[in-house]
Amino acid sequence: MKPRFRIGLALSNHEGENARSWSDIENFYAGLAAANDSFKPLADLAQALASSDFTKAGLCGATSMHDLCLGPGKMVFQNPHLRIVYEFDLGTFTLIHVDGSAKPWERQASPEHVFAMVSRFLTKRARWYEDRERRSDG
Repeated sequence: MKPRFRIGLALSNHEGENARSWSDIENFYAGLAAANDSFKPLADLAQALASSDFTKAGLCGATSMHDLCLGPGKMVFQNPHLRIVYEFDLGTFTLIHVDGSAKPWERQASPEHVFAMVSRFLTKRARWYEDRERRSDG
């Protein structure tokens, strides 16, 4: 079996911020979906993230071709980040934690479950954000 090779699974050494505004990201995927229905799951995810508590807490995003990349700071590609790849032929998402490791954490999710999986990654796996379910009020 031939090993899978994916572009963009290494941390970048380019300097400077590369995050885009969430309105730009949302509009980018909405435009793609308007031209081709195949992009609707990506547009739906971008819209859900753009209006989420994560973005209000500082989650940054960037795009790489059709992939959506998430990180806790504006230098998304230079630091560990979550790359979200939509597998058009399968109709599923692949989430990859790009952290410089030889075998990064990777999971698949359906369009119906991708936001929940991203949320679990951000709160439980990467722990970039607080899990609201575990937060106490006192």
